[in-house]
Amino acid sequence: MNKKILVKINNSKLPIFLQNIISEVEKYYDEESIETLEELVRLSYLLHYFKLDEEAQILSKGISSIPFTNNRDLWCWVEAGIILNMKYQRHLNNNNEITTLKYKILQKFEVGTELARKTNRKVFERTLQGAHLSTSKIDKAASQRDYNTEFSRRLMYLVKLYFIQEMRESENMSMKEIKKKINSNLDKMKLIEDRITFSNVIFNL
Repeated sequence: MNKKILVKINNSKLPIFLQNIISEVEKYYDEESIETLEELVRLSYLLHYFKLDEEAQILSKGISSIPFTNNRDLWCWVEAGIILNMKYQRHLNNNNEITTLKYKILQKFEVGTELARKTNRKVFERTLQGAHLSTSKIDKAASQRDYNTEFSRRLMYLVKLYFIQEMRESENMSMKEIKKKINSNLDKMKLIEDRITFSNVIFNL
């Protein structure tokens, strides 16, 4: 992803704390680092959470432009960016772009050994059926009043919910049920928003 995208989205309309976070990501930007990619994804979802949709869409589109790699640790973050981009494209009724982005996610099933492809497909199908939607770690952080950790995990929980919503292939969960979970999660994030140090959420401190 071109580093100039960070310069483009960093503007005076943003809250100061977000301007500072973007400047920090830009300062230590390393396009080959999984850590940097994770920060970019967290930042894009945080911008989305604050309804800064223009900036979130630009950033998620930039993440989506990263070429496919068979490095699962890296690609899972690219997928998260693609999913947010799909959400914005759906809002714009841009069906051709949605199809293109969905194919980019599915192309991992076309590479590697037969065993690797089967494993990837199995993980993908389990994800769609909600197998990775446990809230135990979120609940633990909430019970300990560790608000930064709770918010950070809820942000990543949102990624999982959006994945199911945008891929639209779940047999176990209806769109209505997914939407209900999304709204509930966002409501709970809102309740603790005033207690959060957002740099900790982005840099996973």
